[in-house]
Amino acid sequence: MQKPTAKPYVFALLMLSGLIGLLAACQRADRDRVPLARVGNHYLYLDEVKHVIPEGALASDSAFAIRSFVNNWIRQQVMLKHAEENLRDRKPAFEQQLRDYYNALLIYTFEEEYVRQNIDTVVTKEQIRTYYQENIDDFVLKENIVKVLYVRLFRNDAALAQIRRLMQSDRRADRMRLAELCRQHAVNYFLDDEVWLFFNDLLKEIPIVTYNQEAYLNHNRFVEIQDSSFHYLIRFVDFRITDNHSPVSLEEDRIRSTIINKRKAETIRRMSEELYERAANKNLFETYF
Repeated sequence: MQKPTAKPYVFALLMLSGLIGLLAACQRADRDRVPLARVGNHYLYLDEVKHVIPEGALASDSAFAIRSFVNNWIRQQVMLKHAEENLRDRKPAFEQQLRDYYNALLIYTFEEEYVRQNIDTVVTKEQIRTYYQENIDDFVLKENIVKVLYVRLFRNDAALAQIRRLMQSDRRADRMRLAELCRQHAVNYFLDDEVWLFFNDLLKEIPIVTYNQEAYLNHNRFVEIQDSSFHYLIRFVDFRITDNHSPVSLEEDRIRSTIINKRKAETIRRMSEELYERAANKNLFETYF
């Protein structure tokens, strides 16, 4: 029969200096718990530090983890004791702040749970378009955006000429063939020209050098660039310049979030009014002014 093995924290405690003295302190602390440290009238017990010992840790590692935790606890308690002694006159204000924080946290948690159970989080495309049209002046571009196809190949790749030709075609069959060739040959590529991208994000992928983005976009439709390792092909399908209205497709997530947040606020407002009216009808409160 195998002998039962002790847990790592037991070995760790046996390695800690002064353990016997700490165990003796049980008479002055909680008799049913093993104390590890004391600051004033505050004790730190073994069951409060077990969580700091990694599962399967060596005894030496466990001892180090316990010692570090105990030392940090002592430092914190000494600091708290010093703070309490020096800020005794401000204790009523702290107690009020704690009550305010508790009340705010309790109400916030209740509201979040109520909203979770009662709000409709489905936002349709039509609702997004309606919100966009009614608030169009809120959607102004702060960056230039583009619709593009781009492909990055190793220099002198055998498929370069064919990919160049296919990128300039809008035929469905050519797009399918382009995608197939990119999967086989490209280091990186993007072929969804229905999606708007920030031009600055594109510049992180492709070494385009320009000091006037608007002029560059106005004068380039198909661009090829080479560096020491790669050949880049870029076709600009569409673009919009800073300070124009942002397209609704680029703002969908923002609008959806805004609509849901408005629903949350309205749900909380209605719930608050209902609770107030219910309390008034039951004479649960009265005013004296």
